[in-house]
Amino acid sequence: MVTKKRYYALGILGLTLLANSCATTSGQGSWSYLGETHWGDMKHYINSSSIKRNGSTVQIESKNVLKIPETTSFLRGKKYAYDVNQWEVNCKQAKIKLISAEYYNSADQLIFTHRIENPKPNPVPSDTILASIYRFSCNKNK
Repeated sequence: MVTKKRYYALGILGLTLLANSCATTSGQGSWSYLGETHWGDMKHYINSSSIKRNGSTVQIESKNVLKIPETTSFLRGKKYAYDVNQWEVNCKQAKIKLISAEYYNSADQLIFTHRIENPKPNPVPSDTILASIYRFSCNKNK
């Protein structure tokens, strides 16, 4: 089982999680389905139980699951099945930044952790999974 984990891959769409149902994934937390990449190789989830609010700033976890696990080589040639990312979202400024990313194999073993040093907030790009994370975190309607 996947325990509560934090992750994210650098890049605009670095979210990957292996879904075992349409609304939730294995592990602790309350994982809600956000969607999938437009090319269909990855499903994206958000952990609503991970939300921590401090004024207009929200910290939240997302998970990205490869539809076909361990087919993507990333992170120094290591193959992974899903990643868990920790985000910080500024609801007032509509900015988001990646804090950390953890990558797991099909056996739910952590294979790589990436902590971002001095992460920079970026504007939330429209019509992306990051926009979905922003709307979910900030209680924004589409």
